[in-house]
Amino acid sequence: MRFKIFTKRALMGTEVAITIIHDSMREAVEAMKAAFKEITRVESIMSIYDSKSEVFKLNKVGYLS
Repeated sequence: MRFKIFTKRALMGTEVAITIIHDSMREAVEAMKAAFKEITRVESIMSIYDSKSEVFKLNKVGYLS
């Protein structure tokens, strides 16, 4: 049996939608969690609005230390 799960969330200034189809529901759910965890990690680095992000710092001072 194939399981299909779909989730969408507001991340990175847009709507991120992921569909996973897998033989194991447990593995599909774990893959979904891992995918959104990675997108959240990238967002924390690349955000131009989060004062803790590397891109925010680069835009503010012109270099990274």
